[in-house]
Amino acid sequence: MADHQDMITYVAVGKDVKDCKSILSWAIENNVGGSRICIIHVHKPAKLFPLVRSLMTERKVRERLESGTQNMHAIMEEYFLFCQQKGVQAQTQTIEMNSIREGILKLISKYGIRKLVIGSTSANHYK
Repeated sequence: MADHQDMITYVAVGKDVKDCKSILSWAIENNVGGSRICIIHVHKPAKLFPLVRSLMTERKVRERLESGTQNMHAIMEEYFLFCQQKGVQAQTQTIEMNSIREGILKLISKYGIRKLVIGSTSANHYK
């Protein structure tokens, strides 16, 4: 019998929904065995340089950071709705870290990820 983690395909997405929808589409179309999809994202909090931070009130700093988190939740909701429109059962998991690589490794460890789809930026962006 298959392990629970074998029944989930994890798809790492970034904050650029337009680019990453193609990754998600590929994962859905190539989803062998009809496993569930879990959309994962590593949120890098906004960097506030010390000088900028010193010029802002603590409330403004908090609002700026919360705005980034709210934006991340809206992006994840967009990915989730995309899966629903495709008739695919999906869930989302996020982590906040300064390093995307370290965040993905932490998610792999935390959830025992065995099937992970990671895309890259299209070559057209480098022309």
